[in-house]
Amino acid sequence: MSHLRIAIPLAATAAVAPFALDTYLPSFPLMAEAFGVTAHEVSLSVSVYILMLAVGQLVGGPMADRVGRPRVMLAGLVLFVLSSLAITQAQQLGVLNVLRAAQAFGGGFLMVCVPAMVRDRVHGSEAAKMFSLIGLMMVAAPAIAPSFGAFLLRWGWSAVFYFLAAYGLLVIIVLRLTLFRQGFLSHTASNTSTTQPAQLSAMTRYATVLKTPGAVRYVFLQGFLFTVMILFVTHASFIYQTHFNVTNTTFGLLFGANIVLMWIAMMANRILLGYFHSKVLLKFAACLQMLAVSVLVLSAALDLSIFFYAPALIVTVGMIGVTSPNCQACYMDHFAVNGATAAAVMGAMQFGLAGCLSALSTLLPESLLSITIMQLVCSAIAVGLVMWPKAALQKAA
Repeated sequence: MSHLRIAIPLAATAAVAPFALDTYLPSFPLMAEAFGVTAHEVSLSVSVYILMLAVGQLVGGPMADRVGRPRVMLAGLVLFVLSSLAITQAQQLGVLNVLRAAQAFGGGFLMVCVPAMVRDRVHGSEAAKMFSLIGLMMVAAPAIAPSFGAFLLRWGWSAVFYFLAAYGLLVIIVLRLTLFRQGFLSHTASNTSTTQPAQLSAMTRYATVLKTPGAVRYVFLQGFLFTVMILFVTHASFIYQTHFNVTNTTFGLLFGANIVLMWIAMMANRILLGYFHSKVLLKFAACLQMLAVSVLVLSAALDLSIFFYAPALIVTVGMIGVTSPNCQACYMDHFAVNGATAAAVMGAMQFGLAGCLSALSTLLPESLLSITIMQLVCSAIAVGLVMWPKAALQKAA
């Protein structure tokens, strides 16, 4: 199978969870009114969703290495579809949070299988190019998600979740017709490079991954880089709709602009990988992101207009298009076996750390300055991890 024929269905699958995260952001005011709470309280559902994505990956990773990628992906998709339909009937915030947790748990199964399937087939620079190609296609989901979500609001906030259920069903059909033509329930070439016995326990697989020299560094690096973006996503409604007082349409356009630059960055990354190593590009993008976040802090501290804040934010989020595929490739290159378990470790750290810090940020004063300061701290830690000599990190460990 060509890279493109593999990347298209994997991108559609990988987009399920982020699409469910971003599509409902414009519906916060309507949901708050329906549940009798504030929009700020509704934002807690973002943190719940992100945390359960981490849990879903931790559970799904060893399962995918043991019973095969197709079965785990089907289970995740079915749970995602059913919980999306159930959310449409929710009438209380607590019920919403529980169902969002179930939805994210299923999404976690999908997210952990995609990088594992890439590693099953390619590695090194080819893996980085594949991750970039998947990213080029899947970022279309979060790019259009808020605008599409705002469009669906004319039929009420529940229309968003009816759509997500329909999208999940569509992905099942796409996978059945492409990657898994022999069926979801077969243990065929779903983890072709896995040579360890299927009987290995989850704890044994995780211990093997965590003891791999040089790999854990990328786990924490990806976690802090991703948290910088998630802190914005968690408070996107407050930042744009409350602080800067923009309309739903403008909110969707500004949110989409972040993803457009991310798409451009991924496309440039594929080209630059022909000239530079993944580690070099990773260092450059992490430093550029920290510079952009510093501008965000300055903008918030001086109470500058959206014309100063928005461009810096676009660069901040856009750099994920370079950092994410290169960090994943550098990390997954360590694992010819237990690929899904390795992906689960990175995914759990990525979403677990982002979920915890985004939840913590909801307890801070609701201000643009507090949000941007948290982003700067995470970005600075990431730069420290990527720039600090490898030998020093191993000695410290």
